[in-house]
Amino acid sequence: METGSFHVEQRLARLANRNFQSSAGALTSNMLPPTPSAIPSQDQPDGEERERAPHIVLLNRCPDVVSSVQMSEQLEKMLSLQELPDLRRKTEAVSRFLKDQIAAHLETLRPLFAPERVLGKYAGGKIEVNSAERSLAELRQSYAPFTGKPYDLPQVMDLNWLTLVGNALDLHPWEYAHELQGRLITMTSPVRWVLNYRTHYTLTQVKNVLAGKEPVRHEYLRQFVLNALVLQLVLARNPGAGRLFQDLRYELKSETPPDLKGLPIVTVTSCLDSFRPADDLIQAATAFSGVPAFIELLNMESIQAPKDTLRERLEELMK
Repeated sequence: METGSFHVEQRLARLANRNFQSSAGALTSNMLPPTPSAIPSQDQPDGEERERAPHIVLLNRCPDVVSSVQMSEQLEKMLSLQELPDLRRKTEAVSRFLKDQIAAHLETLRPLFAPERVLGKYAGGKIEVNSAERSLAELRQSYAPFTGKPYDLPQVMDLNWLTLVGNALDLHPWEYAHELQGRLITMTSPVRWVLNYRTHYTLTQVKNVLAGKEPVRHEYLRQFVLNALVLQLVLARNPGAGRLFQDLRYELKSETPPDLKGLPIVTVTSCLDSFRPADDLIQAATAFSGVPAFIELLNMESIQAPKDTLRERLEELMK
């Protein structure tokens, strides 16, 4: 989600020079980060623990990129409103590059994600798949919990819905709510996305429907849920896909965010890190822009030493 144009950010910096000098000491004294929190577990991908963490919170990291102590030292610097526009510009540029790269990889690997590979003719395929019946049974079992509230999907899963899944994949922004002085700020990660087969609903729309913020289109919600469940099944049958993305310096993982009420989703995360700056800075930026949204900022130190799994494996063999 965008938080205002770069022009607005420049105006914000000028405003900082003019109006915030008197409070600079107080502002910057609260911006020194503590030891960053570890990446949340699959059971708690972005829940209350992360939202309660003070000041700077490390949100995305592939395993063993750097130690937590090293990362803490790297992030122990003051971030002022004057520095925000330049860091925001760099963050957006890197984020666009990463998203475009992931999209290109997914397009190349589209046949690997085709539902008919595991569901055969049930998903519109032209050939029989030996394990299709077992896969269909697992899918029905996964679908059953969503016939109750808050999803209220039809009790019987219509097999015709499987032919609507397709093999086109979309990347949705990873967002979460951060409470700040009684306001909910929508935070967006620049290095992490949610993967699903293309549907009429976006991830944001699904969250709004579940929260009662917009009316539900039952057929759209149903297809989003079914697509997400099919993707889980396809990746479970193709564990090599996760290893392949790891070699490409991305982490492909299944998670269950609390705001999706039990629906598992697949996330794609870069080995670069992003962080949430001090609340004072977010408060000033969102108050100026008038938009209750903020994009996490890129940890520039992580660009200097991205994880290289091939090199690490070779070095391990040479020991």
